[in-house]
Amino acid sequence: MPVNHVTIRPATRTDARDLRILAALDGGARLRGRILIAEYGGVPVAAVSLATGTMIADPARDTDEAERKLRLCRYQLSTQSGGHRPMGSVLSWAAVA
Repeated sequence: MPVNHVTIRPATRTDARDLRILAALDGGARLRGRILIAEYGGVPVAAVSLATGTMIADPARDTDEAERKLRLCRYQLSTQSGGHRPMGSVLSWAAVA
């Protein structure tokens, strides 16, 4: 798998430590609620809150592509229901951090 290959997945409870580290590196607040994580080669490099759109990322890495894909995925998920259901019900598969 190339180093620049981005994997987007829902965060699980086992990602709590990685999310704390990302928030500390980014200098931002810890994300809460349902979260998507971007990984390069299995290493978390960025994450976004599905509810607020708040993004955290590792400033030591080039995460532009990961952040773009996180934003796109968040947008697609938020519009998936056609506006008939709240985003939380569409995203029930994502863990709450």
